[in-house]
Amino acid sequence: MPAVPDVPLALQESDAGGTPPLRLKQVPRIPCGARRSCLFPACRPVCGNVQKPESRPGILTACRPVICPAKHAGGTAALWSNVAHLHEVVMASGTAQDRINQHAWRSWGARRWFGTASDWTDPGEAAAIASVADEVRGQPILDVGVGGGRTVALLRALSDDYTAVDYMPEMVEICQRNHPGVRVMQMDARNMSRFADNSFALVMFSFNGIDAVDYAGRVAILREFARVLRPGGLMLFSTHNMRGPSYRENLSRFVRLPHLSANPVAVGIDTARVICNLPIATFNYLRHSRLNREFDGYAIRVCAAHKFGIVIVYTEFAAQKRALAELGLHTDVVFGNLNGEPVREGQDLHDVYWFHFIARKAAAGDSSPVAPGTRP
Repeated sequence: MPAVPDVPLALQESDAGGTPPLRLKQVPRIPCGARRSCLFPACRPVCGNVQKPESRPGILTACRPVICPAKHAGGTAALWSNVAHLHEVVMASGTAQDRINQHAWRSWGARRWFGTASDWTDPGEAAAIASVADEVRGQPILDVGVGGGRTVALLRALSDDYTAVDYMPEMVEICQRNHPGVRVMQMDARNMSRFADNSFALVMFSFNGIDAVDYAGRVAILREFARVLRPGGLMLFSTHNMRGPSYRENLSRFVRLPHLSANPVAVGIDTARVICNLPIATFNYLRHSRLNREFDGYAIRVCAAHKFGIVIVYTEFAAQKRALAELGLHTDVVFGNLNGEPVREGQDLHDVYWFHFIARKAAAGDSSPVAPGTRP
């Protein structure tokens, strides 16, 4: 496949099915004031500039999209058409991140785990859903990345007007088997054109599913959420914390002695698990670490889950809030995974593994969304 010019984060596939290196370059550290520039190559004739993100020692960096609506007197509609076109190019070329993650989720262990998972992932998720429950009760709900159906019962307790989607056909099949009669569709959240505008009161993407795609895909997903939400509607999604403890997990997680037990069979099973897991994790870690990249406000990095079998996006708290604001979405509240307390401005977040963001689409006739109970 010929190279696609000026596509950030596009991992071009070769004819042999391999993945040539990204066209990235090392750039010097730049001051904070220079971080916020503009969008994509398609936008350069309008804005005339491109972001040069912060470079950290030993890390290759590339330009990332940042939306600057104030620079576009004609509004953002045309700008988003450029975003959509760029992402179609990226998806058409395929990304190593997509292939790696989908391979991990097709494994027997992943399908078994997702097929049996139930209840909340953590106290923060429970608190996040509780905080939106009264507002969306009885209203249309869209459950994105439903997997084997962990969240079906949790959200159907709020509304029978419930639709679930997942881009993995294997997960759709498992969910349909676990929850017969529930509306479950195979669909990629980056393109939900089968849903009309203003269709749902709540869109939820749980279990850090949005982190599984590249940054261009992430923007496309959030844009689709904003499109299908009703005016004043809510989106709830979780995302990994770039400053949290899981960000730099390494192979030491898999280097351990078997757990001691009075049961020799249990010791033998755990010994076999250690012997099997470490080589697999080592192979995956070394193979997937080539995709590790740090940018201004987010990073792409191999994750310890699935024995370092997936590559995900990590984000900074403030950067995610800015990204939502650039889409015209107001962040109502954010919960960490550790407890049911909202994240406070200025809070030390180094112990938080991931966040649960709740953001609101502007109400009809409003230029920007306003949180309930507040005055513009």
